[in-house]
Amino acid sequence: MINVICSLFSYLTILFFKLWFFRSFQVLGWEEFQVRDWESIKNIIALCFFIGNYFYEIESTLIEHPTIEIICQLGDGKGIVSRFYFLKGLKKLLIANSVFQFKEDKGISDDKWAEITDFAGI
Repeated sequence: MINVICSLFSYLTILFFKLWFFRSFQVLGWEEFQVRDWESIKNIIALCFFIGNYFYEIESTLIEHPTIEIICQLGDGKGIVSRFYFLKGLKKLLIANSVFQFKEDKGISDDKWAEITDFAGI
Protein backbone atom coordinates (compact mmCIF):
# COMPACT_ATOMS: atom_id res chain seq x y z
CA MET A 1 0.00 0.00 0.00
CA ILE A 2 2.83 2.35 0.81
CA ASN A 3 4.33 1.76 -2.67
CA VAL A 4 1.04 2.68 -4.35
CA ILE A 5 0.63 5.80 -2.28
CA CYS A 6 4.26 6.85 -2.78
CA SER A 7 4.08 6.24 -6.53
CA LEU A 8 0.86 8.19 -6.90
CA PHE A 9 2.05 10.96 -4.59
CA SER A 10 5.37 11.35 -6.41
CA TYR A 11 3.65 11.33 -9.81
CA LEU A 12 1.13 13.97 -8.76
CA THR A 13 3.80 16.04 -6.99
CA ILE A 14 5.92 16.13 -10.13
CA LEU A 15 2.86 17.02 -12.22
CA PHE A 16 1.87 19.73 -9.75
CA PHE A 17 5.29 21.38 -9.80
CA LYS A 18 5.53 21.17 -13.58
CA LEU A 19 2.20 22.96 -13.83
CA TRP A 20 3.20 25.49 -11.22
CA PHE A 21 6.65 26.43 -12.52
CA PHE A 22 6.27 26.14 -16.29
CA ARG A 23 3.68 28.61 -17.50
CA SER A 24 4.07 27.40 -21.07
CA PHE A 25 2.55 24.00 -20.17
CA GLN A 26 -0.45 24.40 -22.46
CA VAL A 27 -0.99 20.86 -23.74
CA LEU A 28 -3.83 20.25 -21.30
CA GLY A 29 -5.02 23.84 -21.17
CA TRP A 30 -3.97 24.11 -17.54
CA GLU A 31 -1.60 27.04 -17.98
CA GLU A 32 -3.49 29.07 -15.36
CA PHE A 33 -3.62 26.20 -12.83
CA GLN A 34 -1.76 27.30 -9.72
CA VAL A 35 -2.33 26.41 -6.11
CA ARG A 36 -0.55 28.71 -3.72
CA ASP A 37 -2.25 28.30 -0.37
CA TRP A 38 -1.15 25.61 2.05
CA GLU A 39 -4.67 24.29 2.82
CA SER A 40 -5.34 23.50 -0.85
CA ILE A 41 -2.01 21.72 -1.16
CA LYS A 42 -2.82 19.64 1.95
CA ASN A 43 -6.22 18.76 0.46
CA ILE A 44 -4.59 17.63 -2.80
CA ILE A 45 -2.16 15.44 -0.86
CA ALA A 46 -5.02 13.94 1.19
CA LEU A 47 -6.92 13.23 -2.02
CA CYS A 48 -3.84 11.48 -3.44
CA PHE A 49 -3.68 9.22 -0.38
CA PHE A 50 -7.39 8.42 -0.71
CA ILE A 51 -7.07 7.57 -4.42
CA GLY A 52 -3.91 5.55 -3.79
CA ASN A 53 -5.67 3.49 -1.11
CA TYR A 54 -8.63 2.90 -3.41
CA PHE A 55 -6.42 1.56 -6.20
CA TYR A 56 -4.51 -0.57 -3.70
CA GLU A 57 -7.78 -2.18 -2.56
CA ILE A 58 -8.99 -3.00 -6.09
CA GLU A 59 -5.58 -3.82 -7.60
CA SER A 60 -6.08 -7.62 -7.60
CA THR A 61 -9.41 -7.20 -9.40
CA LEU A 62 -7.91 -4.86 -11.98
CA ILE A 63 -4.98 -7.15 -12.77
CA GLU A 64 -7.37 -9.98 -13.67
CA HIS A 65 -9.25 -7.83 -16.20
CA PRO A 66 -8.14 -8.52 -19.81
CA THR A 67 -8.49 -4.85 -20.79
CA ILE A 68 -5.85 -3.86 -18.23
CA GLU A 69 -3.43 -6.34 -19.81
CA ILE A 70 -4.04 -4.85 -23.27
CA ILE A 71 -3.50 -1.31 -21.98
CA CYS A 72 -0.25 -2.45 -20.31
CA GLN A 73 0.88 -3.96 -23.64
CA LEU A 74 0.13 -0.60 -25.28
CA GLY A 75 2.41 0.92 -22.64
CA ASP A 76 5.28 -1.39 -23.73
CA GLY A 77 4.65 -3.80 -20.83
CA LYS A 78 5.65 -6.91 -22.84
CA GLY A 79 3.42 -9.16 -20.74
CA ILE A 80 4.04 -7.34 -17.47
CA VAL A 81 0.95 -5.90 -15.80
CA SER A 82 1.93 -3.04 -13.50
CA ARG A 83 0.84 0.47 -12.62
CA PHE A 84 3.77 1.92 -14.55
CA TYR A 85 2.88 0.21 -17.83
CA PHE A 86 -0.82 0.81 -17.25
CA LEU A 87 -0.24 4.57 -16.91
CA LYS A 88 2.02 4.60 -19.98
CA GLY A 89 -0.62 2.72 -21.98
CA LEU A 90 -3.39 4.96 -20.71
CA LYS A 91 -1.35 8.01 -21.75
CA LYS A 92 -0.95 6.64 -25.28
CA LEU A 93 -4.64 5.77 -25.43
CA LEU A 94 -5.66 9.28 -24.39
CA ILE A 95 -3.33 10.84 -26.95
CA ALA A 96 -4.72 8.59 -29.71
CA ASN A 97 -8.26 9.49 -28.69
CA SER A 98 -7.51 13.22 -28.85
CA VAL A 99 -5.96 12.80 -32.32
CA PHE A 100 -9.00 10.87 -33.60
CA GLN A 101 -11.32 13.49 -32.09
CA PHE A 102 -9.33 16.30 -33.75
CA LYS A 103 -9.49 14.51 -37.10
CA GLU A 104 -13.24 14.07 -36.76
CA ASP A 105 -13.90 17.63 -35.54
CA LYS A 106 -11.94 19.18 -38.41
CA GLY A 107 -13.43 16.83 -41.01
CA ILE A 108 -10.05 15.65 -42.26
CA SER A 109 -10.35 12.94 -44.91
CA ASP A 110 -8.19 9.81 -44.94
CA ASP A 111 -6.28 11.08 -47.99
CA LYS A 112 -5.58 14.41 -46.31
CA TRP A 113 -4.57 12.59 -43.11
CA ALA A 114 -2.14 10.43 -45.10
CA GLU A 115 -0.67 13.61 -46.58
CA ILE A 116 -0.27 15.12 -43.11
CA THR A 117 1.42 12.02 -41.66
CA ASP A 118 3.71 11.72 -44.71
CA PHE A 119 4.70 15.37 -44.28
CA ALA A 120 5.46 14.73 -40.60
CA GLY A 121 7.50 11.64 -41.50
CA ILE A 122 5.29 9.26 -39.54
